[in-house]
Amino acid sequence: MNDTSNERDDWPENDVSGLAERLPGLDPQTYYDDEAARAYDAALRRCPALARLLGLPPPATGHDPIS
Repeated sequence: MNDTSNERDDWPENDVSGLAERLPGLDPQTYYDDEAARAYDAALRRCPALARLLGLPPPATGHDPIS
């Protein structure tokens, strides 16, 4: 049996750009990268002192916390 499920795939970090490489009709500029925005927001909440030292804006408010 040829099991290739454990082989590393060559997909880029961003799923939208990875899809755009494989689907010629997909324009990645028309999609909002929610994953990156959520990761940035989580990092600001996780390390608020570091965010202040770096001069980053406070995390967005008015939405559900990231779970």
